[in-house]
Amino acid sequence: SHFMEESTVQLRRRGTSFMPPTAKPQDHREVSARNEAQGKQESTTSVGCGDGMSVSSVSDVMNEKVLGIKGDKGSWFGKCVACGMHLETEALLNRGWFCQVRRAI
Repeated sequence: SHFMEESTVQLRRRGTSFMPPTAKPQDHREVSARNEAQGKQESTTSVGCGDGMSVSSVSDVMNEKVLGIKGDKGSWFGKCVACGMHLETEALLNRGWFCQVRRAI
């Protein structure tokens, strides 16, 4: 199963949906940096997202590889979406997330 090295699928969230309308762009940068730092601290435990899959951490700003995906690469994107929907259903992840397949160069 060498193809595991070639590409990964990331569950991402940019954390933009909860900015108050009066916030200035620099406020958002500070919020993002803080959330990202919190996410790194939490990454000691993984968060399960159904069907044996997990991500290292969940936060408003995240870019996590979905781990434990079974099946061929063609199904990875769908599995990532299923992972995100599971986390949203469990109220662990807010709306605004998306999946991105990253292929190794």
